[in-house]
Amino acid sequence: MRRALQIFRDGRLDESYLTIPLLPGEQGNMQTLEAMKQIVLTDRLHPDLRTFVLREIVGGYDGHEPERQVQAIFEYARDRIRYEQDPVDTERVADIWSTLYGLRRSDGVVYQPEGDCGIKSTFIASCCACIGYESCFVVIKQRANARAFNHVFNVVFVNGKWIYLDATPEEAPFGWKTDQIFEEKWFPIFS
Repeated sequence: MRRALQIFRDGRLDESYLTIPLLPGEQGNMQTLEAMKQIVLTDRLHPDLRTFVLREIVGGYDGHEPERQVQAIFEYARDRIRYEQDPVDTERVADIWSTLYGLRRSDGVVYQPEGDCGIKSTFIASCCACIGYESCFVVIKQRANARAFNHVFNVVFVNGKWIYLDATPEEAPFGWKTDQIFEEKWFPIFS
């Protein structure tokens, strides 16, 4: 079975996704990161997404409280998007609407938003970009001699400094970064 990259767009699981072959090892990581980057670059241009982020995620914090806005985005992704591994031999990436509303039962009831570290990282980067904050994806290898990166999270530029955002561990505080890293690589979104 060949590994596949599934790209979900526009909040629909049934017809708005693309499945393409995923290259092996780090090449597949870079292919996935490029798809995540394209989602962020597209999502940031939608005024309805900006309105959603400002109203529903950052709530009472305005642009004079940038660190609180970014923290609200991080906490939303950490606490409201349940961590679930991708299907076997599949890497999934999704835009904001697909992450929040893409998984529906046949009776129309929406499941709780779910996804792995890639889904959460794309969500954070897209939300930050919608309200004017630059971020990068950070990929790491957590095992020596690993053929590919096995985890992704964000760094966001706020108040003149980069802040780490890893929303995958349920207990992760704002600004935390694991110390179990054998190799780390930053993947810029806006360059």
